[in-house]
Amino acid sequence: MSQEAASPHLAELMSGAFERFRIDLQSQMGSIDPLRVSHLRLLDSIDDQGTRPSAIAERSRITRQGVSQLLAHLEDHGFVHSIRDPADRRATLVTPTAAGAAMKSRTATAMSDVQARWQQRLGRDRYKEFTTCLKELTTADQ
Repeated sequence: MSQEAASPHLAELMSGAFERFRIDLQSQMGSIDPLRVSHLRLLDSIDDQGTRPSAIAERSRITRQGVSQLLAHLEDHGFVHSIRDPADRRATLVTPTAAGAAMKSRTATAMSDVQARWQQRLGRDRYKEFTTCLKELTTADQ
């Protein structure tokens, strides 16, 4: 007696979609060593004028501890630097360096290419519905 194959678990589908995203993004960007996609995501949440680490954590939906680790890596490799906030000397602002700004630009270009690829793969209407569903899930009440 044969058993029908079970549908993939939602977590497996989400993980697979994110892995596809990472592969597509890295294929567009080429080498991003010594960074990972998580560093790119964090870097994109930093304003050119500077952003407090707490705001970076909120924007990126990463814990403050996680943000601290990722920022340390970015700073160690010359993509960001930390300065005292002129408005509140007790606070820190993280700003992108020239290398960080260049990486943000590369990431934006690659993201546009990935989005175009996914829209072509799914079709315009299905892609719009896909991103609409993701936005709804992301902003759903807890």
